[in-house]
Amino acid sequence: MRRLATLALVVAAASWIANGQQLTITNVALNVAVIGEPYQAVLMETAGDPGPIVWSFVPANSQPFGFVIGPGPAGQPATTGTFCYGSFNADGAPICTGNVSTPPNVYKVTIQAASLSTGKTASAQYTLPVVNPLQFQSTSLPPAVANQPYVAQIQTSGGTGQFLWSLIAGALPPGIGLDVPTGLLSGTAPGVNATYAFTLQVLDQVTGFKASQAFTLDVVGGLVILTTTLPDATVNQPYTPIQLQATGSPILVWSVQAGWQLPPGLSLTPGGVLSGTGLNIGQYEFVIQVANPQIPGLVATQKFTMFVTLGPLSIKEPTLPTATRILLTSLRSAGSRPTPGVSTSRIRKA
Repeated sequence: MRRLATLALVVAAASWIANGQQLTITNVALNVAVIGEPYQAVLMETAGDPGPIVWSFVPANSQPFGFVIGPGPAGQPATTGTFCYGSFNADGAPICTGNVSTPPNVYKVTIQAASLSTGKTASAQYTLPVVNPLQFQSTSLPPAVANQPYVAQIQTSGGTGQFLWSLIAGALPPGIGLDVPTGLLSGTAPGVNATYAFTLQVLDQVTGFKASQAFTLDVVGGLVILTTTLPDATVNQPYTPIQLQATGSPILVWSVQAGWQLPPGLSLTPGGVLSGTGLNIGQYEFVIQVANPQIPGLVATQKFTMFVTLGPLSIKEPTLPTATRILLTSLRSAGSRPTPGVSTSRIRKA
């Protein structure tokens, strides 16, 4: 039976030679290796020859540290091979295991396939990029100045450089956008002071690896209400007028935000003066807003809590009346007579 199989192989090889078939390696590229990560093994394939194929590096032992090549996995045709990071077993087959520890570089690799049946050989040259893990170098962002142009380049290290950027959580300040291919934040900052929290992600399109980083971006120098608390009011008493304060343009318009109400009896002027007379006792919450009429849509808000009370708690009586204390002396025994001239009780006036 073995002789028949060998004969069949020889006949097949002769047929391939007679037909002028050329042995070729059909793989066009090798996978990128990431330091510290497992390597995705490459199934090497050939055409133009019945095999079996013996694989090797040319020149011998010229491969990057840790990489091996040998027969294809069990169940694959004898014309295939395996390129991976690992070692060999006792039979000379690759064991693809472990995390890549090869120094970062772009290595030139020449792989050869030799047919045992026809004696033909073929070789192919490849580049093997070995890169550091993809990670963020930028962990914070410079503040943005309200209504001014803003530019910030997010920096990374490792990876292949063929990236796609995305916003995966939170929100960027209105007017500032993320450039998907480059990771550049740019635009015009909004006019209201605020802090924006968001998370950016970068995807290496070659390796499929991702990295993410949380950021906060402060917008400063814009419209913001400086008054954060208000004094309480006394019911039925005039409320001392309060001038609300805000940054930004001197031309500002104040109002109570829609859906909220001031305590009954109080009012707010467009110039930001809060005054009036509180009519009902209670706790009141309301939102006041200020707008710059020169910039449509530029509005800052502040929530307040105010109590309308009966006024400060006090004691009206300034003094107390004089008190009188009565002292009683008990008789020593029942029925005994008092000593002449000695009183059995005394009245002491305090």
